[in-house]
Amino acid sequence: MKAFRFRLERVLQLRQQIEQEKRRELSVMLFDLRQLEAKLHALQNDLNSCKKEMSRDLEQEDLSIARIEVFAAYIKRTMSAIDAQRELISELLKRIEAKKNELIESIRERKAMESVRSKRLEQYHKEFARAEMKFLDEVASFPRPLSI
Repeated sequence: MKAFRFRLERVLQLRQQIEQEKRRELSVMLFDLRQLEAKLHALQNDLNSCKKEMSRDLEQEDLSIARIEVFAAYIKRTMSAIDAQRELISELLKRIEAKKNELIESIRERKAMESVRSKRLEQYHKEFARAEMKFLDEVASFPRPLSI
């Protein structure tokens, strides 16, 4: 009997490659998300530091109009950057969710193909066992030569 050969092996391999590619893409997106979140955290820390410095200057009554304007401009710029960063994170989270769905679908497709392969392999083993039993039955049915 011929060795087992799955005709759709290339399709299975292609689905495995697609799944791996989706995993890599998701991994890159998650890395980008961590970077964006780190930048957001740094901006928030800068904003808090600026506010604390402004509060200290107010308590010490060491705040001129020019310095207040500098603080205000910096706070406005930083808050604008924070909002922009949050928007980038939000957009990336949507893309990550879509990529996760793509990955889940590619995993389903691969598993479906592996299931087909598994069923065909099981069928092959059953046919092989039947052929082996048939051969053994034929061998057993041959008359034995008499020994003297």
